[in-house]
Amino acid sequence: MKKSIFTLIIFLSVATISRAQVFWTEAFQNACVSGCLANGYIGPNGAWTTVNTGLNGVDPNVWYVSGQECGNSAGTCGSVCGAVDPSLHLGSNISVLGDQGSSYLAGGLGFWFPETNVRAESPTINCTGKTNITLSFNYIENGDGLIDDATLWYFDGLVWAQISPLAKTPLVCMPQGQWTAFSILLPASANNNPSVKIGFNWVNNDDNIGTDPSIGVDDITLSAPSTSLSISLTLPSPVCQSNTITASFTSTSAPTSFSWTASSGSVVFSAATSGTTNISFTAPGTYTVSLTACIGTVCATATSSVLVIATPTINVTASPTVVCTPGSSTLTATGGPSISSYSWTASSGPAITNTNIAVVSPVVSTTYTVLTSVPGCTTGIIFTVPVSTPPVLTATPNNSTICSGGSGVVITAAGATSYTWSPGSGLSSTSGAIVTANPTITTTYTITGSNGTCSTNTLVTVNVTNISTTLTASAINYCLGGTPVTLTGSGATTYSWSPALGLSSTVGSVVTATPGVTTIYTMVGTTGACTSVKTITITVPATVTLTIVSSSTLVCSGGSGATLTGSGASTYTWLPGVTTTNTLLANPVTTTAYTLTGNTAAGCLAVPAIITVSVAPALTPSLSTSSTSVCLTKTVSISATPTGAIYSYTWAPSFAIVGAVNTASIVAKPTSSATVIYTLTISNGICVSTSTIALNVVVCIAPTSNFNTLNNDSICTKGCVTFNATSSGTSPLTYQWFFAGGTPPFSTLANPEICYFAAGNYSVVLVTTNPYGTDTIKKLNYINVADTPMVVHAFGDTLIKVGQTAPINANGATTYLWLPNNGSVACPTCSNTIAQPTITTQYIVVGSNSPFCKRQDTILVRVDFTCGDFFVPNVFSPNGDGLNDVINVNGFCIYTFNLQIFSRWGELVFETKDRSISWDGTYKGKPMDTGVFVYRADGITIDAKPFTIKGNITLLR
Repeated sequence: MKKSIFTLIIFLSVATISRAQVFWTEAFQNACVSGCLANGYIGPNGAWTTVNTGLNGVDPNVWYVSGQECGNSAGTCGSVCGAVDPSLHLGSNISVLGDQGSSYLAGGLGFWFPETNVRAESPTINCTGKTNITLSFNYIENGDGLIDDATLWYFDGLVWAQISPLAKTPLVCMPQGQWTAFSILLPASANNNPSVKIGFNWVNNDDNIGTDPSIGVDDITLSAPSTSLSISLTLPSPVCQSNTITASFTSTSAPTSFSWTASSGSVVFSAATSGTTNISFTAPGTYTVSLTACIGTVCATATSSVLVIATPTINVTASPTVVCTPGSSTLTATGGPSISSYSWTASSGPAITNTNIAVVSPVVSTTYTVLTSVPGCTTGIIFTVPVSTPPVLTATPNNSTICSGGSGVVITAAGATSYTWSPGSGLSSTSGAIVTANPTITTTYTITGSNGTCSTNTLVTVNVTNISTTLTASAINYCLGGTPVTLTGSGATTYSWSPALGLSSTVGSVVTATPGVTTIYTMVGTTGACTSVKTITITVPATVTLTIVSSSTLVCSGGSGATLTGSGASTYTWLPGVTTTNTLLANPVTTTAYTLTGNTAAGCLAVPAIITVSVAPALTPSLSTSSTSVCLTKTVSISATPTGAIYSYTWAPSFAIVGAVNTASIVAKPTSSATVIYTLTISNGICVSTSTIALNVVVCIAPTSNFNTLNNDSICTKGCVTFNATSSGTSPLTYQWFFAGGTPPFSTLANPEICYFAAGNYSVVLVTTNPYGTDTIKKLNYINVADTPMVVHAFGDTLIKVGQTAPINANGATTYLWLPNNGSVACPTCSNTIAQPTITTQYIVVGSNSPFCKRQDTILVRVDFTCGDFFVPNVFSPNGDGLNDVINVNGFCIYTFNLQIFSRWGELVFETKDRSISWDGTYKGKPMDTGVFVYRADGITIDAKPFTIKGNITLLR
């Protein structure tokens, strides 16, 4: 029969209300300039702590209390103020960038790992006597959506819970944003709670994306209305006459006096004037219980009705009455009247059953309690089941440890009349009081003994020692006279070595070997009665002598040098020199002896070799000529030093020389109009050197005059032109300019600048001269000078609303251009046109009478923004009926935005930056079920202001 319970609650409250009062304040005034961790901050209310609440990387961001982020008032920009007004804020790990205020490390660089999930927690706040508690503070916060984000948390004495996602504060101040005021009503569990805490949690990943600030908090207060009281009283009903109940109540404040009353004298209170009382009943029936609680003269009364019923009877029988473990007994409970349920418990162990029959298997004598219930009443009876004593076993081995493969262990069991052994591996028998165990690995045996009625188990372990040693050497070769080889043994307790020849010792785990010939060494390792043998061969290589072969033993100073080649070793080192190969290019400045050392393939030092390279003096020829410039087809002499019979001379190019090319001087006759490089190679039989000289060969040509302009030949009055002489002919060239109507009218420069102050067409004359002649060019009406408009006027300064148009006009010129030309002007080249800006815009009109002569004027079209709110509907039904089928951001003045929609598990199901693309309730092409989703939208308005909205969306199918 199903248990039926009901509860009657009557609630009555009386309250007085007055204005809220602040009862707890935290301003973080520790006078710290920078770098003070929040985990060490102790304020007027006690110590703040930080707790890791999720994944934290090697370099997580941390909480600080310092003036590196000033605790500013709401509406002001973030700043640094040192010890003046510190704040609680989150910044970079102190071992990375340190306390930079509310600036955090976003990571993603591959050598810092700042993943963070940490909460800053306040000391315990006593809210006794306080109700309707409001938490207020100032803060700044940004980050990167929900993945770099701050949240507000609350602790009720048992669990932490998030109570606000904390909206991002405005980024009107860069980079730290604007401080903002925040208030929230704490949950009802804070009322009269002496164990309240508040916390600020920060989480960020390692993607190197995020915008400062992280979070900064200051000026935290808790306030509550003073002197208000409401209570409620809840009593269980129905109850059993034999039971005593504890009365409980809840209230919004802490009462100071109490009065308990009842509708009958059959209701007895343990304390009629205390906030806590026990209630008993002398007879069954229905009774009304009342509590009046007061704070001074402010009182509230609550009542509750209780149904009291008679107590049922019960008895228990057992079959059998004594249990031998392992075994069982059936317990049967009977009683009446109208018993609806049974509940069993034991003096040791869990509950057994919820029916009137219980099958129990106690291992010791156990007391069982069975409770029976009728609707609203429970009674019980205690029953004991005795247990027979099992035999006490012992198992004694004659040795607890053996060597693998040894003679085994004899194990003797006692305390019972019969025995069974398991596992059978390594045993001489699986029954009997005495067996021999010889396992190959450490084994635990179970012995089961019986006295004929009861049985029990005991364990015995046989440990098997498997000695395993290792032998290592610092080298496998020993070079005679070199570093001894270190032999190291491990895995045993003691060691012995042989043969003794060449060893530093024959005992110990570490010895050194210096054999005269290749030798095999043996190590015997011993642990207890177990031994292990290892051997190693140390090879003694033969001695090697190095040899050197040189391409020459006499070289020229500054020449190509000689190649030295060594042999006989595996590695080589030359002195002097830095070469570590077997060859060396020797190019000394003086006679030098070279030494070659090296190691063989076995690592032994070879016998060194020496060779001497002698040095002959270098040649330093020089060339001279009567002239380094010559006309094409003319000749010039070139002479060389030193001279003498011991030298040989070779000149190039030979085709540009008249006569012999193997003498100390030549007659040069270039054959092309370019610079010709003559090269002399001189030798004394050992050293060879070269020298060069350049002849500038020119074609002697008379000048041809020509010119152009470097900027423009059409200008405005009072403008200037830069002329550029482009005359040809053999250098040097000289110039004479004539500028009719220009200032100045004459010039001898190659690039003169001439200005013109009157409109008209002007001619220019250029005379070019060189040693071979003169040439004149005249360009008639070459310079064109145009008038500039006197003045350009623009009309149309006005104020419009978003979406309206405004006429704009200009005069004073023959052509016009309106700027900015961004599509907001109907005709950018008309004197009279229409403007439709989306934001307040200053328009510039440029007027001209020619392509180069312009003036401008400006007008201002101001735009009045009445954008309204930005919102996302909180419910939609994508059923294809044309009504509420899609979701997107709604509102005026939106310039850019990003909408993200998440499932209740935090999975991103939709994202768009295009207002023409809306969510239709599908994910990966499939319709999603009815449910609640979370959205977040960030954007910029057309007047460059950021906005953020977030909330829930309900999808209905």
